[in-house]
Amino acid sequence: MVCYHYGGRPQEMGVAFFFFIPFFYVDTSDIWMLRKKQSIMVLLAGPISTFFIGNLFFILSFLVPTPYINPLRMAVFGSYLVVLMGFNPVVRSDGYYVLQTLTDFPNLSSHAWGYVSMWCKRIFSLVSTDNYKEYMTSYSRREKSILSIYAPFVSAINIAFICLMGYWGIFFANDFWMNTLWIIGAAPNIPAEKIIIWIVQSVYIAFITYFLAATLKRAMRS
Repeated sequence: MVCYHYGGRPQEMGVAFFFFIPFFYVDTSDIWMLRKKQSIMVLLAGPISTFFIGNLFFILSFLVPTPYINPLRMAVFGSYLVVLMGFNPVVRSDGYYVLQTLTDFPNLSSHAWGYVSMWCKRIFSLVSTDNYKEYMTSYSRREKSILSIYAPFVSAINIAFICLMGYWGIFFANDFWMNTLWIIGAAPNIPAEKIIIWIVQSVYIAFITYFLAATLKRAMRS
């Protein structure tokens, strides 16, 4: 809607996984023909709408029967996590493209990883000082300033997201395991809502397993 508002034409729409969390996406590549402010507004629309959905789930978690509270709170956590990832300027997400637009620094992520790699090689004496200086001459003073801030931030924020994903994964796996044990113990007198929750969790785990297997297969081929 925001893209249409500014005269762009959204292309493909679908569902994908982002750090193992399902999300809806829209191809809004037309934004690069818009003005800078308009492009940023389109990029911010996704995380803001996800934040609104997370708030809605949070409110519903206080209004539904007890068996539905945990799934809704997991949805809340997942929504807020997707918002944080959406604003994550490290991976190629909305936040990254906002930062790239603001700084007018194309392929910022690739340059940042190259900067970190070269810095590590210099620390461990894998490259000479002359080679390091030669590499740095390819950047202007402004670009060096941006990379000196952005590149260390890459490592710190990725560690934080790994911890968040680990916490979310443990919480989800524990809830699924407890539901499975409860269903086995309560059979055949199992409430319908418990079966629905378990089926939804099972389908999600199946999607995650397929995604991991496909990713591993592509990695082995490459």
